[in-house]
Amino acid sequence: MSSRRTVSLAIVGLVVALVATMPARALERTDLRIAGQVKRLAAGHGRVWILVGGDADAPRQLLELQLAADGAKLVTRASGLSAKVDAIVAAPAAVGEGVALLVEGRAVTAVDAAHAGAPRTIYRGPGVLLGGSDGTTVATLPPWLAAGRAGEAWPLSPNGEELQAGPTAAVPVTASLERWGLHLTSPEARFAGPWLAVGPLQEGFQLRTVLIGADGRRQEHTSQLPEPERVAESTVVTLDGRPTLVTGTFRGLGLMSRKRLRVFALAGEPGAPPRRPMLARELDARAWQETSVRTGDFDGDGRDDLAIASAQGLTEGDAVVTLFRGMGGGRLRAEPVVASFSVKGVGWRYGGDVDGDKRPDFVTLGGNRLEVRPGMATNGLPAKKPSLTVKVEGTDVESRRTVAVGIGAKGAHAEEGKEAQPPAQEGSAKGGSSEEEPRLPPPDWQLVDVDGDGRDELLWWAAEPGGRESRLIVLKF
Repeated sequence: MSSRRTVSLAIVGLVVALVATMPARALERTDLRIAGQVKRLAAGHGRVWILVGGDADAPRQLLELQLAADGAKLVTRASGLSAKVDAIVAAPAAVGEGVALLVEGRAVTAVDAAHAGAPRTIYRGPGVLLGGSDGTTVATLPPWLAAGRAGEAWPLSPNGEELQAGPTAAVPVTASLERWGLHLTSPEARFAGPWLAVGPLQEGFQLRTVLIGADGRRQEHTSQLPEPERVAESTVVTLDGRPTLVTGTFRGLGLMSRKRLRVFALAGEPGAPPRRPMLARELDARAWQETSVRTGDFDGDGRDDLAIASAQGLTEGDAVVTLFRGMGGGRLRAEPVVASFSVKGVGWRYGGDVDGDKRPDFVTLGGNRLEVRPGMATNGLPAKKPSLTVKVEGTDVESRRTVAVGIGAKGAHAEEGKEAQPPAQEGSAKGGSSEEEPRLPPPDWQLVDVDGDGRDELLWWAAEPGGRESRLIVLKF
């Protein structure tokens, strides 16, 4: 099937009138139709890649989303891809401008405009590629690439038209006894600034985190929890250029207990005693509620701040942003500034930058209504009142609220040859009726810079009934 028949483009209303505070502006809107369902997205270098497919065994396609003066369009970069392709990575500049990497097990295939329709394999292992996107979230661009398996990781660098593994670095590993033998796994691996961060691995009161540089140099850091706690979420960020471990912990079963924020500086000489948290505080979120983390100079004083966004309390009708202002050198003030927002019945995202001022905005979407609360330079928090309110027809399809980027969002595990399998659902092929319609993924939306101008666009997508087509709405602010 040709790309013209596979992807049909329908532009519906390029201009959406504003309802509120900015009557002179208008949003540019483009509606697209895609054959199949959106499986994965990845972004980097002002490009957005979309992996689409049909049923489980149906071939997949790689599309590139582009913005032009006359609106958005989709370009087919590769078709007839294996249904086992389960991740996309926007390659760093060292690999090539405008290159997407497709991951199928241990094999990595490169696709770019110069070789459209002819993907070439550039890596076959050892290990699996790390730092890719998970689910339908938008991946951030890593500064370099790495591969890994249980207990080991390697930096990857270009060697001709292929990727070459660098020196091996040991990473934390755990072993569990299964019926079929010993099962080895390593903690999540994610890129943080110039490092690949693996961990933390919890060992009683202590958390072990390994940082690996692009040259293969390895640093191991041990952090000390102040009480008997379990880590629910974790991520490694940079504060004033310094690697910092941010964890959300809880005590007991965690059903009703509040989440506890523990922030550790990842610094010190090898063999130094475990570091205690430089910041410890209880959050409004419950232990089972996801949180999102952002760092950057949000108040304009030249020092990095730490912001945590989460649902508030037991209700799903409020969200709270807790911001710890920076003191320089990776240090944070103990007392935060806090803002709460009513988000009942709508989805929300915190961390995107739709106005290009390098401060995170708070965006809500639901009931065909979009609102933007920009980050303010005075205290770094989002404004209480929206600066932009707009009606976005067609986005009122029933959905569930999600958080775009959470502490410890599931990333690639350093475990070779293993692929996570979701639990069987009622009505699935293993016990449901063959007459039942297959369950479609819920509608989703993200904020991502499509054209590389420093301002995020809004992407909303949903599978149509039957699952053979999907709708994609692109809003440029």
